[in-house]
Amino acid sequence: MTITFRRPKYKAEPSIYNSVRYASRAEASRAAELDILLKAGRILAWFGQVTVRLGVPENIYRPDFLVIPSDGVPWFEDVKGFETPKFRRDKKLWKAYGRLELRVIRNGGVVETITP
Repeated sequence: MTITFRRPKYKAEPSIYNSVRYASRAEASRAAELDILLKAGRILAWFGQVTVRLGVPENIYRPDFLVIPSDGVPWFEDVKGFETPKFRRDKKLWKAYGRLELRVIRNGGVVETITP
């Protein structure tokens, strides 16, 4: 059986890590990093693609990861290659309606933290 993936709009290459398909290599790489942090005991758990409603039911946003640290407050992460107009809109909605911090990951590091 051959598995074919449709090429995403922004030319990100889908990748598979630990039998899970991720939208990009950067996202799969971040999942691997979170697994390392989990094994080291720095985080208790992480979850992928958790649905968050921002205000009204039509405003649905799915950050890439929800991270539960061993100490402190959980946060969401979104891995971005570059910022799209839709993400700029989502950032404004997150500031108004988000419940936890959203960390934007680019090139392996946090480049922006959006606090509600």
